[in-house]
Amino acid sequence: MQKFQIGIEPDTVIGQVPRRVLRWKTTLAVALGVCLFIGSLFVIWRQIQTVSYGETVQALGQLTFTTLAISFVLMILGFGIASFEDATGAPEPSRMSRSRRIALAFVANAVSNITTMGSLAGPDLRDRLFSAWSMTPLDLARLGQRNQLSIFMSGIALLVLSLIVAQGEISSELKVNSFIVYVVCMILSATSVAISRRRLSFEEPSLAGVMSSSFGISLLLGLAKWLAAAGALYVCLGNGIGNSLSWFLAGFVIAHSLGRLSGLPGGIGVFEATCFVLFVNTNPVDLMVALIAYRGLYFFTPLILSAVITGFMKARPFTGQVARGSTKVLDVFELIAPPLYAVLIFLTGGAMLISAATPNSFASLPFLGAGFSLAVTEFSHLTASFIGSLLLIVAMGLRRRLKNAWSLAVIFLFAGAIFTLLKGADPKGAFVLFVLCFSLFTSKGAFYRKGSIRDIPLSLPRLGVILTTIGFAIWIGFFSYLDQPYKADLWWQFGLESDVSRFFRAFVLIGTLFAFYGFWRLLQPAPNLRRAASDDSLMDRVGAVLQTAEKVGSDANLALMGDKQFLFSESGKSFLMYGVKGRTWVVMGNPVGLAAERKELIWTFRQLADQWDAWPCFYAVRGDDLTDFIDAGLALQKIGELALISLNDFTMEGKKRSELRNSKSRALREGCAFEILYPSVDSDDMDRLERVSQNWLETHQGKEKQFSLGRFDRDVLSRQPVAVVRRAGEIIAFANLWTTHCKTEVSIDLMRYKDVKINGLMDYLFTEIISWAKAEGYGRFSLGMAPLAGLEGDKLAPFMTKLGALIFEHGGRFYGFKGLRAFKQKFTPEWEPVYIAAPSQLTMPVALGNLALLSSGGILGIIQK
Repeated sequence: MQKFQIGIEPDTVIGQVPRRVLRWKTTLAVALGVCLFIGSLFVIWRQIQTVSYGETVQALGQLTFTTLAISFVLMILGFGIASFEDATGAPEPSRMSRSRRIALAFVANAVSNITTMGSLAGPDLRDRLFSAWSMTPLDLARLGQRNQLSIFMSGIALLVLSLIVAQGEISSELKVNSFIVYVVCMILSATSVAISRRRLSFEEPSLAGVMSSSFGISLLLGLAKWLAAAGALYVCLGNGIGNSLSWFLAGFVIAHSLGRLSGLPGGIGVFEATCFVLFVNTNPVDLMVALIAYRGLYFFTPLILSAVITGFMKARPFTGQVARGSTKVLDVFELIAPPLYAVLIFLTGGAMLISAATPNSFASLPFLGAGFSLAVTEFSHLTASFIGSLLLIVAMGLRRRLKNAWSLAVIFLFAGAIFTLLKGADPKGAFVLFVLCFSLFTSKGAFYRKGSIRDIPLSLPRLGVILTTIGFAIWIGFFSYLDQPYKADLWWQFGLESDVSRFFRAFVLIGTLFAFYGFWRLLQPAPNLRRAASDDSLMDRVGAVLQTAEKVGSDANLALMGDKQFLFSESGKSFLMYGVKGRTWVVMGNPVGLAAERKELIWTFRQLADQWDAWPCFYAVRGDDLTDFIDAGLALQKIGELALISLNDFTMEGKKRSELRNSKSRALREGCAFEILYPSVDSDDMDRLERVSQNWLETHQGKEKQFSLGRFDRDVLSRQPVAVVRRAGEIIAFANLWTTHCKTEVSIDLMRYKDVKINGLMDYLFTEIISWAKAEGYGRFSLGMAPLAGLEGDKLAPFMTKLGALIFEHGGRFYGFKGLRAFKQKFTPEWEPVYIAAPSQLTMPVALGNLALLSSGGILGIIQK
């Protein structure tokens, strides 16, 4: 495919400054998450005031290999059960083996487990992954609901049983009556049954479905997952637990559930704070060490294993992919690698910041002090901290599959490993960085998009996660140096043992970096959306395609406006026209040209947009091409109806045409006359048409539109016939016509007139144009689209459809939806549905908003008519 551009270039518009005003719900959610995290750190701080950093490190070193091995096995057991349950949940056999499906499900659960608290709480990646092995949306909904319900009910069951067994201990410790414990258990049980009945209603006709064998097995598997997760933490506690096992299980379920409800990544902070509050009889050092080990084994280790699994599966390709003909479109590896490595790289950056905040361990590198100068140590510490900060930003690009983000991540990981070693940290950390660097390097194929990291919107959730990570690292730093009083000269102390000084200097550098980054993003100017010079050879090619196009509509003439970019087929006999606004690439209408090349053009455009990390949208599509958009994985939404008049059947006779005949008679009595002109660019008639156009714009306080609508352009008007109404020789109204080479369709582009107070003037103009088109042998006449017409507001209709129907019914104050349709209905046309095709229903409102900006030339143009 060859790409030709006559408007703004993609690399200049993809980086448009994102909107900074976010919805209050998002702001509230992020603010609540940050507050929960800060509150959790405060609670933990209160509980560990008697614990020192040295004691914690020493206790971590005392964890035995047997303890870690048992906890690791329990982790594998828990994730293995969840992965097996997911991989075997498909109702039909997949094209890949069960072992490969289990491996992929393990990766998906590992990523979901760290991004949200539970392995079932991150459905986006898992749903997209499971779709790759032929699971329908209904199958996905049933599998997700069954698994979520099983883990919910099994958690409630484990909590209730633990509370009943520990009721005596609870009564003595909390000074509450045993009767209250039983009441709480009854309430939890009743709530569990009520929720289960409601959630099973779409699949199971009654509560009897809960007792079905398949759901019973799911319930037992859910209980096993709870016990495996709790067991991993319990083993790490060893003899440090100060309460009974039943108390521990109840506390674990409560802490785990609160962590999930918090919405924080991995429930971090909330889970730990709840454990400190509930396990008050446990030694704080033992509990803190157990929680650190649990986080490492149950949250971070699965990610490392996932990276190994991903690399192994990439080395041995499999057939679990969606294909179009013989061309591979979506490799499952390319689906799981970006989110996996995005999480890994972000966590790696956070780990490097924590390493910068804690004392260096020179014992593992005894040659460092003798072989390297102090300057190298100081420089390496600052550089490693700087690289860790940059990895937090690069991770956002990896999630978007950006090629330059992959390149930067590989470079930063390699450099980070070297400087981590030089600054005196544990060489094991440097080894992990090298391994992760190699794993990411072998995954190059998953990162192919050509966008830029600086173009990714710095949304409030992303900013909140980054700032929370930095804040947590700073908190760890202050905890590490609690025994050292603050002195002003600490900032300027340099020495191999001056860890606290390096901590201060490193985080000043990090704070400066992110402050500069934030101000740079806020003050970044909008790109210069320059227009390229007119290319006559390009327009000649466009015109040539229009003269040979098959099944072409008259709206294809929008290609002649000179405000669009083009994607041509390999033969050059077909094209589609599009514009770029923000992250949205909007194609105007169906592909134009040979029918056999249209489907290929749709696929090529979607792949091109994907490479630039953009959303491909097709506006005002209709006809036989709709199935091609569905095949390309796009969602369709009706946006209105197109009024088409069959000219062979059109007549001015009959009762239905009496109003049109009256309008014609009235115009003739006023001395009006109809005429078809073919004006040249510099003709007197063109000057007269321009004066009428200017008068119309001034009267209506409007401005010229573009992209999806025509505008007064002498070059464009000189290419096609123009219908005019004269009175006493003066042009008082005109409409330029768009025709097709095969005379299948004719329509009106601009329709402008002077305020001459003649009722029915436009009716007269339309009827005369229709009569002329019929005499010229055209097949149909298009009156244009009636936006939002024909949308059903039934309660079972999709949300976008119901919203459109509501606007059509009650939005007359802002736009004459009903009046426009009523005017066109005078001609008794046939109504053909018109659609927008987009990657999902969620992207459609953004696409329509960007289309309005493209057509109006900005916000001011939308406000003006």
